[in-house]
Amino acid sequence: MPKSRRRKQKKTPPTTMQREAQKAIEAQLRAFRQKFGRDPRPGEPLIFDPDAIEPAPFPENRMVAEVVEAMQKAGTRPEIVYAFKKTGLLLMESSPASPRDRKSWNDAINEYFEVERRAREGREE
Repeated sequence: MPKSRRRKQKKTPPTTMQREAQKAIEAQLRAFRQKFGRDPRPGEPLIFDPDAIEPAPFPENRMVAEVVEAMQKAGTRPEIVYAFKKTGLLLMESSPASPRDRKSWNDAINEYFEVERRAREGREE
């Protein structure tokens, strides 16, 4: 039986997103080295709490708060911000998501509009 031959795969140039991701990783590595004086060890977070004395994950509540602040500064629609805060997801119509995640997202969007509707009705009375 003849040996199977592997075809040489053509190397494709990195996409803009891949280049930006690489730049972000390099920036985090520089920040880690500057903060702790060494490279991260296996199991240590690359996205770390800058206030911690030892490498520790960036606190989730601060991460969410910073993302929400950035979304608001960028003019993101309030129902999107609400759904992100409620679900931890950030979906668009074309985003790949499980049916469960998509339902959670859509439920949060609908809840936002229901809360807004009730608030308007309360003001009109």
